[in-house]
Amino acid sequence: MAHYELRRRDAKYRPTNEVIVAGTFEDCEAQWVAMETVICWIGDETPIKRLSTEALASRRKKLLWSRLQKKAPMFAAELYERELAARPDHFAGARITPVETQTEQDA
Repeated sequence: MAHYELRRRDAKYRPTNEVIVAGTFEDCEAQWVAMETVICWIGDETPIKRLSTEALASRRKKLLWSRLQKKAPMFAAELYERELAARPDHFAGARITPVETQTEQDA
């Protein structure tokens, strides 16, 4: 469940780590002072729901098809087959992994 925190601002109007009140929005709003404090929203900590590999593949194919129908309806079928052949892993539902950062030795 999301909650709110009332924090002090620094000289550049950014929230500091000093929490004055934590709770509902109404609790924070009651003690809010203009130009001195800021109300921060602390998000929900529920885990992100990921699509299955099959669902991801199906979604990517549908989005590709609809995009091609809008841009080039006359050649959509041919372009669709080209894209599927060019990137089979992507349209099979493969996940994108972050690229590792280069070290100074590699640069």
